[in-house]
Amino acid sequence: MLHRGDSETIILAFRAGQKMTEHTAAHPIVVLGQVGAIDFTVGGQTSELTGGTAIRVDTRVPHSLLARTDGTATLIVVHGR
Repeated sequence: MLHRGDSETIILAFRAGQKMTEHTAAHPIVVLGQVGAIDFTVGGQTSELTGGTAIRVDTRVPHSLLARTDGTATLIVVHGR
C-alpha cells in the first residue's frame, strides 16, 4: 500500500492468464493501467486496461480482471469523508 487517507493506493501485479474473479468493492475504485494488457469487465462489458488508461467502478458493482499479458495496475480505493 502506498498511501492511506481519504483514499488507498495499491499496486496490483499479474502474470499472463491470472484472473481476479468477479467481486465488488465497498467503496468506489479507480484502476489505472501501468504495464501490459488486462481485460477489465464491469457489468458484462469488457475493456482493455493498458498503460495510460483508467477505469472507474462504483460501490458494490461486480467486476473482474483477466491479465492477457504480465502487467501491473494501480488501484485507488476512494473512501471519502
